[in-house]
Order: sequence, then C-alpha cells, then structure tokens
Amino acid sequence: MEKKGTLGKILAIVGALVVLGGAVAAIIHFWEEIKAKLDADCPWVLRFRSEGSVENQFKFDDLVKGKLTITENNVDHVLLKSDGIPTYHFAHAVDDHLMRTTHVVRGDEWLPTLPFHIQLFKALGFKLPKYVHIGPLMKMDGTSKRKLSKRKDPELALTYYKAEGFPIAAVREYIMTILNSNFEDWRRANPTASSDDFKFSPKKLNPAG
Repeated sequence: MEKKGTLGKILAIVGALVVLGGAVAAIIHFWEEIKAKLDADCPWVLRFRSEGSVENQFKFDDLVKGKLTITENNVDHVLLKSDGIPTYHFAHAVDDHLMRTTHVVRGDEWLPTLPFHIQLFKALGFKLPKYVHIGPLMKMDGTSKRKLSKRKDPELALTYYKAEGFPIAAVREYIMTILNSNFEDWRRANPTASSDDFKFSPKKLNPAG
C-alpha cells in the first residue's frame, strides 16, 4: 500500500512537471514572438495589467460629490501610445506625483476614470491626491443650457473679460459667487473685506454645474 501511495505521488509530480514544462515553452515562444516584432519595428503600446474585478466595490470620498461607491477597474488601459506619448492616465499619475499635487480639480466627466486612477496610483506606490470633481460650466443657449466650449465661447477665457474692460476685482467676485453658494451672503455681511478672507469650501460647490 505504501509503495502504491509513493508511486502515485511520483506520477503526480511528473505530470505537474510535464504541464509546467509545456507552460514554460509557451511563455518562451510568446516572448520570442514579441522580440521578433520589436526587432521588426512593429508599432506597440504599453498597457497596465489590471488585477481588479467588477465584483468588488469600495467607498471613496470626493470633495464635491461626497461619498461614492466605486467599482474596481478591470480594464487593461493603455499607458504609452504607439507614438511613445503617454496617455492622460499615465501623465496624471506621474506628473501630479512629481509636482506633489494635493488636490486634483477636474470636470465630472472624468469620474468614470477614477477607479483606474486610484488603482494606478496604488500600483506605482504614489500617495493619492484628494479629488474635486466639479460640475460643468453652463450657459444659456436659447431656452436651454449647454456646457461652455473653449472653441465656441470666448467668455470661457479670462483674457476675454480683460479685453472687454471688466475690472479684475469684479471678475473675481463673480467667479466666487459661482464657486461657493454662500459667498453672496458673506459679501453682504462683509462689504469691505477682502475676498481672501472668505473661507472657501469645495463642499459648497454646486455638484450639478
């Protein structure tokens, strides 16, 4: 009985080695194919290999949107494009880490990329900045609202207001009323105070735009 048991273990080990040998051979062949394509100057991209699962979720605090339920990223996103230029995802992580960025303020159209950015910062060992996802700047277009466009709307640039003769202080006051819903009440109570004295809070930003 003991000999049969030992023989079974030996056969199991041999079988595992055969399978492993086949896997190693496949890996070697795979890398040889990659090297041949690189030597032939075939275009390539660098992707992030995700280990996330859509089955997993976690909580995340956005300074405007509040507590969000985030689903893990499971997509192998491109980091370097075929022309060698990094994608926004990769540049965001590396640049903001090197510049010691503490707060990332961006439009809420970038919210879908948040799971990947959290994952990428963690994989690179970088400290995650605080995120401030703001609603879009809107304007009336006839009877409806639409998002301001850099191409179509000159008033999106601060240089427009300077060219039109608006005082800098007036533009600043206007922007503050847009950014914080309680600024007008504060200004009425403090008519001569500097706007620098106002306690700005991202939580007072309108999340809807």
